[in-house]
Amino acid sequence: TVATEAKLAREAGFHYALDYKTRGYAPKADTHGYYQDQMNLYTLLLEGNGHKTKRLAYLLYYHPVEVKEHGLIQFDISVQEVATDPEAAERLIKAAVSVLNGPVPDSSSSCGFCSWQGVIREWEGDKRLNP
Repeated sequence: TVATEAKLAREAGFHYALDYKTRGYAPKADTHGYYQDQMNLYTLLLEGNGHKTKRLAYLLYYHPVEVKEHGLIQFDISVQEVATDPEAAERLIKAAVSVLNGPVPDSSSSCGFCSWQGVIREWEGDKRLNP
């Protein structure tokens, strides 16, 4: 939006993570929370490469408002400012490395990956699907 562009232009010398999202509906007030780790990591990368930041990121959401004649889709744009925490990103990376360097965890019924892996194993073992 013009207001966001003007604000960023006044902040010369600073870098901001900016990510575009396309959704089927307008974002809710808490939607940015789903992207918090991503925005934290982007800020960590910016600062790690020597760029000054204000520890803010912006999510630009494009969502359809109306489908017009001949399939033309009118989109609206919503902008959410997100405070970022590169230290949280560092902790996330260290935790991931710790898990990768550790023993393989036991399977769990509450683990989405374990459930998916079980479905794949069943599919691979099904002679009707894999002759």
